[in-house]
Amino acid sequence: MAANREEKQLEMATEVMLQRINEMKLSLNSLMWKLDNDHQNITFPDFLDAFSVISGQMNTLMRLLRSDKVPMLKGLTVLPLSLSQDPDQALMATTDARLPCFNHEVVPDYLRTKPVPDAEFKHNAVEARASVVNQDTVTKQTAAMNKMASHVLDIINTARDDWEAAERSGPPPTFSNGDTQELVTALATGRAFKIVPVPQLSRQTSTPTSTTSPAAPKGPGPIKTNIKKKVIIMDLTALKETLLENGQSHLLQFWDDVEPDQQQELYNDLCKINIPQVTQYFEKAMKANTTEKLDSRMQPIPEEQYSSSSHCTKEELQKYRQIGLDALREGKVAVLLLAGGQGTRLGVNYPKGMFDVELPSHKSLFQIQAERLQRIQQVAGVQNDHKVPWYIMTSEGTKGPTVQYFQSKDYFGLDEKNVIVFEQGMLPAFTFDGKIILENKHKMFKAPDGNGGLYQALHNEGILKDMKSRYIQYVHVYCVDNILLKMADPVFMGYCITKGADSGAKVVEKTIPTEQVGVFCKVDGKYQVVEYSEITTQTAELMNPKTGGLQFNAGNICNHFFTLDFLEKLLSGLEDTLVHHIAKKKIPTVDPNSGNTVTPKSQNGVKLEKFVFDVFQFSSKFAVWEVQRQYEFSPLKNSDTESKDTPTTCRNDLLFNNLQQLLNAGVTFNGKDNEVMDLNNNLPEVEISPLVSYDGENLEYIANNVIISSPLLIVKKGEKIRLTSTNNIKILEV
Repeated sequence: MAANREEKQLEMATEVMLQRINEMKLSLNSLMWKLDNDHQNITFPDFLDAFSVISGQMNTLMRLLRSDKVPMLKGLTVLPLSLSQDPDQALMATTDARLPCFNHEVVPDYLRTKPVPDAEFKHNAVEARASVVNQDTVTKQTAAMNKMASHVLDIINTARDDWEAAERSGPPPTFSNGDTQELVTALATGRAFKIVPVPQLSRQTSTPTSTTSPAAPKGPGPIKTNIKKKVIIMDLTALKETLLENGQSHLLQFWDDVEPDQQQELYNDLCKINIPQVTQYFEKAMKANTTEKLDSRMQPIPEEQYSSSSHCTKEELQKYRQIGLDALREGKVAVLLLAGGQGTRLGVNYPKGMFDVELPSHKSLFQIQAERLQRIQQVAGVQNDHKVPWYIMTSEGTKGPTVQYFQSKDYFGLDEKNVIVFEQGMLPAFTFDGKIILENKHKMFKAPDGNGGLYQALHNEGILKDMKSRYIQYVHVYCVDNILLKMADPVFMGYCITKGADSGAKVVEKTIPTEQVGVFCKVDGKYQVVEYSEITTQTAELMNPKTGGLQFNAGNICNHFFTLDFLEKLLSGLEDTLVHHIAKKKIPTVDPNSGNTVTPKSQNGVKLEKFVFDVFQFSSKFAVWEVQRQYEFSPLKNSDTESKDTPTTCRNDLLFNNLQQLLNAGVTFNGKDNEVMDLNNNLPEVEISPLVSYDGENLEYIANNVIISSPLLIVKKGEKIRLTSTNNIKILEV
């Protein structure tokens, strides 16, 4: 009944509007006729009267459209009742002969209310990229494209001419009259036959003196190989022109010195990158690279957008936590790990996430994070259809080992379909004068495009599309090396959601002005991370009179919050406008004289990269959440030959946190002779499996005034652990 009533109401409203429109059309036609045919007799008052009538009719139509009795029409799509190729006189009259009929050709063009979403997205991205390209580059790219198109047309025309010539000449003969005549003569007269003596076979079996058979005569190479070589040579002309126009001709200087398969490798490598585009990346990055200090342009994050876990009440923290847990339980949250780095500075040649800091359990960073993700989902009550997806961004060098590692560990108990490993992009390195560096004769030196390459990878690898298919709304992005990281931290997520933020950052307080860490602030009114090298010591030492701490104290720890809407907005073209940063490095390069690869003793080039925090300048609602460093931030960056951010400091920080959680639960430890241990002089070693507790919960029942010895490893019942024979560790299963 309701549907019939709405349909009838829509029909009546449409009829009334058509009547008003026709009245207005008649008035307009009358006025236009007078202006064309009777303009000598029409007076100005007559014109005003006619105009007044038309204006009144328009106001009547507008009031009708705004009336509560008229259904909303903008949400409705007009479609023809039937499609036909036959001319429709009524339709031609209605549309002033613009549409002769409704058919498949005109309906999409005239009746679609908006572009297809994918097409609109791609169109906006192209428009955004085009807006930042200068005219010289456009001219060069257009010329290169025209040359390539002409080259392709020449190939097509040549192939067509050859084919037509072959068709005119007919198929090649499959016989020879001369050969046939000789064969007939030989059979009839015996001419041309030759008697060949048959060799006598020995009855004694003998071992051959040689196991090698005569080499078969070398025949022509496969057609496929010849064709491939021809294609390389033909396409090489266009490639040379592109390289020449962009000052990169040196990339083919060893072309004639390498094998055909190496030529193919280099050719494919060069075709995978947009030479004009990456050259422009370098030029913009070098132009933007400056030693200018930002002091006069900086402002602290506004107080209403900045909060701290240590300054919130228990009620506020519980509120944020519950909001975050609700989002997890409803399937709205994804976590995204930035894991493109190797463990080179740790003295290993595998991904950093696989590193073992020598915990009692010998768990790697990957395993600790996987188990924390399992536990927080259990705490939130996440069901199977709402499991939190874990996206892991790797690089060209770390993707393979990372996938193999997770497969060998059976994804640490997570569902394989919810662990999505993808790869960030690669960019060539440049010399200081803008030449792409060759690592050897047939290979460019390429490096990952920085953790800010995340955003392009989200699109190129189909990750954003996958998130949308899972109805994700919020994404927690973090770096692999923080051993204290809280996966999908519900408090942080809940705080950002409460603030209505489109993006946010978890930070730690910077307390020492000279600490080499970037800080969040506003620069020219936009949110930004300013590195320690970009401000003077005087600005770094400025104090906040209200808090007694540093004025610019929001230390960046690469721990971020994004809404999916914000990520989609970035990929509509905003991210393309960001300028790359340069990192001066010692880059292996080929010696132009010997052709050998050499490693320079000093910096000889730059790598181009973007940072994940570069995009905060596009945020319209940014939120900052400060946490206590000793509980949430302990990065693994250096080997134990250094004094800071080492495996040992990470190990100690995690064990101290676990100990603190047990003490908060009321547990006491015994020392010698079963006396209570003096914790001021001797800290016991305690590791709590993330499968048991995410953040200190689920430990209360262990207390019960039980005195526990050290070292101690608390694990979930049935959990598999790897211990060395030399360890004297007490294991408690819960």
